[in-house]
Amino acid sequence: MLNNRIAKAQMAVNRGLHVIEMTLGNFRKDETSDKDMICISAATATRKALEEYGYASEEERRMIHLHPAEDFIFRVEENSYMLVMYNLIVNALQILQSTHGGRIDITLLRGEKMNRILIRDNGPGIPPKILSQIFDPFFTSGKKGGTGLGLVFCQRVMHSFKGRITCESEPGAYTEFTLEFPVLDQATVNHYESSLYAAYAPALSGKKALLAGIPEAYAQLLRRQLTPLHIALDEAADGDLALELIDANRYDFVLADMSLPPSGAEKLAKSLKNRGRNIPIVAYSTSVNASTDTTRSSVSALIPMPPALPELLEAIKNSLEMVRETLKNSLAGKSVLVADDLDFNRRVIKLMLDKLGITICEASNGLEAIELLKSRHFDLLIMDMRMPVLDGFETAKRIRSTPSAWRDMPILGMSGDLDNTTLKLAIESGINDSLIKPLKLKSFLQKVSAMLKISQPIN
Repeated sequence: MLNNRIAKAQMAVNRGLHVIEMTLGNFRKDETSDKDMICISAATATRKALEEYGYASEEERRMIHLHPAEDFIFRVEENSYMLVMYNLIVNALQILQSTHGGRIDITLLRGEKMNRILIRDNGPGIPPKILSQIFDPFFTSGKKGGTGLGLVFCQRVMHSFKGRITCESEPGAYTEFTLEFPVLDQATVNHYESSLYAAYAPALSGKKALLAGIPEAYAQLLRRQLTPLHIALDEAADGDLALELIDANRYDFVLADMSLPPSGAEKLAKSLKNRGRNIPIVAYSTSVNASTDTTRSSVSALIPMPPALPELLEAIKNSLEMVRETLKNSLAGKSVLVADDLDFNRRVIKLMLDKLGITICEASNGLEAIELLKSRHFDLLIMDMRMPVLDGFETAKRIRSTPSAWRDMPILGMSGDLDNTTLKLAIESGINDSLIKPLKLKSFLQKVSAMLKISQPIN
C-alpha cells in the first residue's frame, strides 16, 4: 500500500515538473545546439517518454497505444524531445477527460525525405478557427490553467531538430499532431548501429541463445539484429520443446514470447528455476501498451516486439549481468560505502546486496563518508544527494577535487526527486550516475554492477 501511495505521489510530482519545464523552456533564448543532439531510435525515445510521464492514474496510462513497427533513427536532444511528447500527451489527456473510450494512438512512420511520428486522439476535435491559432504565443482554448506556451515550445524544439510540427483535426472526430524529422543518410545510420554493436560486443559476442515461440517474421528480425554479434541461435516452437532443448544444451539466455504456449514465458522461467537452471528469460510482448516493469516478474526483462536495436541489446546485457552466479562471482570481495542520513535506507541497500560477497560500510552524512575514505579502500560510494551536515553534491565535489587514491572512485547518487536541476547538479559535482528512491532491486543491481565494471560500460 505504501509503495502504491509513493508511486502515485511521485507521478503527481513528475507531472508538475513536466509543466514547469515546458513553461520555463519558452523563456530560454538559446536554441538546442547541434553538439547537444544525438542519434537515437525513435521507438526507444518515445517509449521512454511514455514510461516516465507522470500519469494521474492507470486509466490514463491505458489510454495510450504506441505503434512502433516502422522505427527509425533520428537526431535529437533527448530531453527536449521528451518534453515535446509530454506537452502533447498532457494536452490530449486533459481533452479526453470528458470522452468515453478515449484513446491516444502514437504511430511511427518512415518516409523518403521525412520520418513522422503521429499523435492522434479521438477527442472532440478543434474547430478550424481555433486550429489556425494553436501555435500562436499565449493562445489557449478549452484548457483550464493553460499558459498558451506549450505548443510554441514544441514548435521551437522541432525547428531546432530541423523538423516541424503540424496539426490536423476534424471536429467531433479526432485531433492529430504530426512531428516530422529529416531522414538521416545511410552512412550516419550505419555509424550509429556500428557504435552500438561495438559497445555491446564485450558483453554479448559469442553467446548462445534459444528463441522460444517467436513467429518467423520477428525471428528474421532478431537474426538480423543479433548476427553482427555472432550470437548462435536455436529455435523452439513452444515451452515444452524449449525445456527439452535447454536440458540438452547450454544456453546463455532465452528470448521468448510472453504468451509462449502452453503456459507462458513466466511459467518457463519458474520451471527453469525449479530445475536449478539459472538462465535469464528475455520475454517480449506485442501489446501496444504493455508495461516493461518486471520488478515482480519471473522473467528477467520484457521488451516490445518488434524491438528497437538498443532496447534489445540493453535488455540482453542487463539480464546476463543479473544472473545470481555472475553477480556473485563478479562482486565477491568488493567493498562499498553507503552514505545516507536515514538508517532505514542503509538497511534496504544492505539487504539488496546481501549474499553477494560485498563488504559494506556505512556513513550518515558526507563528512563521515570522507573520513572513512581516508582510512580504507572502497570500490564504490553509494550516496544520498540530500543529507544534513554535508550533502551528496558537496561531498562529491570534495572527493573529485582532493588529490588522493580515491579521487576517481565511482559514485552512485540517490534522490527522491531526479528532476533536471538535480541531475545537472549531480553531473557538475562529479556523481557518475543516479537512481530515484525508493530503489528497485533489478535496476539498483544493474547500476551497481555497471559501476563496479563487471563488463564494459555502455556510454
